[in-house]
Amino acid sequence: MSREVWARIEGADNAFVSNLGNIKRNGVILIPKIDSEGYLRVSVGGTVKRDRVHRFVAKYFVPNPQNKKYVNHKDGDNQNNKKSNLEWCTARENTMHAYIHGQLPHEIAKKTGVIATCILTSETKEFESQGDTARALGISDSEVNKVLRGKRKTSHGYKFRYAE
Repeated sequence: MSREVWARIEGADNAFVSNLGNIKRNGVILIPKIDSEGYLRVSVGGTVKRDRVHRFVAKYFVPNPQNKKYVNHKDGDNQNNKKSNLEWCTARENTMHAYIHGQLPHEIAKKTGVIATCILTSETKEFESQGDTARALGISDSEVNKVLRGKRKTSHGYKFRYAE
């Protein structure tokens, strides 16, 4: 069994993350909420505000020499946020890992890039992933995802489709 090690979360209000996937603020371990995609999320205050637990653990405990942007759960369990279960990856590596482990159907695994079209100007922009699209446009992943899945026609003045 691993010994729990804590690291201070920079920019947060007296908050710490552990290598075992725990987050504490002011000495109290926080109870994370499950977001719409099944990931554990916490609010830590300060300039950081909130994020998914696995991203905090990876940032402070998992080396990222290639400066990759995404964090993969090796065992496919979005709630197993121990350091030993996390690795940095690209959007494509993350998607392929999910496909190989039966978490995505083949037709979705082929689709990682996203094309955003501005409704007012018809200008298009291509992004590597749904997450990159959301960050660049300042909207949530779930809003982009709803349009990609056909649950909504547009979001925040954009139409979205997968790049083939």
